[in-house]
Amino acid sequence: MYQLLRRPEGRPWARPDDWLGLSADDLSPADRPMVLQMRENRSSLNKVERQAFAMLGTCLAAMTIMPALKGYWLVPVFSLGALALLVLALGRHRASVPASESLELGAGRVVYRKRGRPPVQLSASRLQFVPLRPSPVKLSLILSDANRKIEVGSCLSLEEREAIAPIIAAALSQRRGI
Repeated sequence: MYQLLRRPEGRPWARPDDWLGLSADDLSPADRPMVLQMRENRSSLNKVERQAFAMLGTCLAAMTIMPALKGYWLVPVFSLGALALLVLALGRHRASVPASESLELGAGRVVYRKRGRPPVQLSASRLQFVPLRPSPVKLSLILSDANRKIEVGSCLSLEEREAIAPIIAAALSQRRGI
């Protein structure tokens, strides 16, 4: 999931001007940074999906009755163990912190932030944006300058990366004055 907090010129702003501690008088519209926040999509299970898992567990238990009656008692142990591991994995995934990134394109500079890492500042004048598509199911959005290469949007789905690629390219070219 991604959210634009500041948008390129010609589009409405998503938040008030003071979100960075700056007022509209401090910066001209061209100098206002565009901030793109990206976060891994974490949809929680709704009631229907929880019921589907309950039905799956019931079906697994029912299918293991006949082998258990024939003396294959490990079949129900392994099938119920597999279901318990699935429920445990889903619980741990829901409790973990989703991956997130932000890209701030300001006047002459680009700041990239990723959870758990220090922010990276790059000069917008020497920065290149290259979307790499090695296969139809993979898209890498690369920001590179002379010293570094940074993959942007690694926490997003393929469709979301395809949607933000032209936004990043347009905002970067606008910040460079191209």
